Amino acid sequence: MRCSKRYLVAAAIALAACGRSEDLLPPAPTAVVPASAHTAQPVRIAIRGDHFNLYGERHLGSGTALDAAFQATLGGIPLTDVRWVDNQTLEAVVPAGLAGEGLDLVVDGPTGHGALPRAFRASAVPPATLAVSVTAPAQVESATPFQVSVTIANAGGTSATHVRPSLSGAGLSFSPPVSDFTVDGGASTTVVFLASSPIRGPATFAATAEGLDGFTADTVKAQGSTGSAILAPAALRAKVHPLPATVTVGQQFTLAVDATNDGDADADAVTMADPQIAGAGTAIPVTIASPPQAIPAGQTRTFAWTYLASAAGDLTFDCAGSGTDWLTGAPLAFSTSWPSIVVQTPAALTSVATVRPSLSVGDQTTLRLDVTNTGDALAFAVVPSLEIAGTGLEVLTSPAAQNVPGHETRHYFWTLFARSPGIDTLSLQARGIEANTGAAVSTAPRGQPVVSVQAPAQLTAKAIAPAVVSTAQSFTVSLDVSNQGEASAGTVSASATCTGAGSLALQSAPAPLVLDGRQTRTMSWTFVASAAGQVDCSLSTSGADANDGHAVFTAAAASIRVQRAAALEIRAVSVPAVVSRGQSFTATVLVANSGEAAASAVVASPDPPQVVVSGGASASANPSTTAQDIPGGGTASFVYTFVENG
Repeated sequence: MRCSKRYLVAAAIALAACGRSEDLLPPAPTAVVPASAHTAQPVRIAIRGDHFNLYGERHLGSGTALDAAFQATLGGIPLTDVRWVDNQTLEAVVPAGLAGEGLDLVVDGPTGHGALPRAFRASAVPPATLAVSVTAPAQVESATPFQVSVTIANAGGTSATHVRPSLSGAGLSFSPPVSDFTVDGGASTTVVFLASSPIRGPATFAATAEGLDGFTADTVKAQGSTGSAILAPAALRAKVHPLPATVTVGQQFTLAVDATNDGDADADAVTMADPQIAGAGTAIPVTIASPPQAIPAGQTRTFAWTYLASAAGDLTFDCAGSGTDWLTGAPLAFSTSWPSIVVQTPAALTSVATVRPSLSVGDQTTLRLDVTNTGDALAFAVVPSLEIAGTGLEVLTSPAAQNVPGHETRHYFWTLFARSPGIDTLSLQARGIEANTGAAVSTAPRGQPVVSVQAPAQLTAKAIAPAVVSTAQSFTVSLDVSNQGEASAGTVSASATCTGAGSLALQSAPAPLVLDGRQTRTMSWTFVASAAGQVDCSLSTSGADANDGHAVFTAAAASIRVQRAAALEIRAVSVPAVVSRGQSFTATVLVANSGEAAASAVVASPDPPQVVVSGGASASANPSTTAQDIPGGGTASFVYTFVENG
């Protein structure tokens, strides 16, 4: 470069001051970055140093001309595309195929020549290139250790040193990391990790291998991954099918259990042993359970046994099963039991009918049937039936069905109406279903009560009494009571009420009696007439229909005249005042009845009258030959013929 005589470039600019190039320092390289490289392909490098100065010349009127011509060699091999970046940096490209240890760098520039001994290492062998592949079982079980293989392959030509693999995954744990190692070019190494996972679901294993290029010490790294399904281990769970709470002796029943695999892995060779039986009852096996079978994940298989109930009492059943985990071969076990059941004796029905044996027409009555279950098993929906042979009864209401538990009694009621007289026969039976077996049960044989429907009790009465009585006279008043119906009249009692001018004193009354249908009986009172006058007596009877208790009544009347009693008196005795000895003479006795009642069969007493004498006189006569009736207020004469015999 020349300095123009007309103009000198100022020293303050970044270009060299106007003067000769020999006044500027030559290039001073200090490093090549990178200091080593694989040159199977061209490699761009940076040359670090100082005094990478440009040289320029300014011409008046035509600007400044810069000299940026730099050249560089490594081991005598020219570098291409040498570029000035700044006074401390040049860039260049190392040609492919350059190789050697400790290659010298030579830089030529506008200000001179500079060199750096052993500045660069080059290898034409391809660099270490890592690839990672991960191998794991497609399916593994949670919480069970399994192996994950990580293979590190070096596809380059240079060894990879200090290679250290690592393995990671969400929710996974791994065995401690291995120490580093070297993988030669074209070779591979496999590392096996022991892994486990506490959770189920898809899992991804991410592997990383990192080391150093054996020539450049550059970091080389590769990644790989694979996935596995983390499965819950096979887990068997048993659920029993419900058993009836009760069964009947002679009845077959089935024990069934669902074995469910709640895990993700299949369960293999699952089998169940025959149930163990305990309790006071007994049961005999009829069929056995299914043979061993596989239970895929999430599925259910059923095992069943059939038994025959053979003796009454309680029973319990327990059973256990086993199998193996298809993935790991681990043994599996499970067990279950059924709630206690009761073996019962069969339902057996008996019945007792209760009904009034006789009714009166128009009566309503209740027919009751007591049904007893002498067995253990429930008799379900027991319905009674009633058939009537005869026309006297009509059914008004009937009972509904009832359940009859073992050793209990249920009552059924009908309402019957007595429609017409007659004899009706009732046929009763109860039928139901044995709750355990569904078999029909009934009462046998049929009970056949007989009901007599009768015409109601109906009383009539006829009074019998004297028309006339005398005071102080005791007499009987009777009432003939007749039952015109067919039903008995029970506890028939009688009463008498007498009123009037006269009066009667009751001496005795009739006792109550039972009057059968179509029967007549006499009920009597004893009175004493106590005062004269007319007396009217009302005589009544009352009782109850023996069938239904309805009151029955009848009455009759009697009129009695009470007279004063006959009262006799001798009003006069007529004899001659003087008679001769031996003379026959007549004596007349006049007897009067001062009462109202007639005096019947009146005779003198003594008969003949007694002779009262004085002195030596005496007389005798024959008795009166005829008694006389003396009406009330009347008189009668008794005449005697005497002969003086003194």
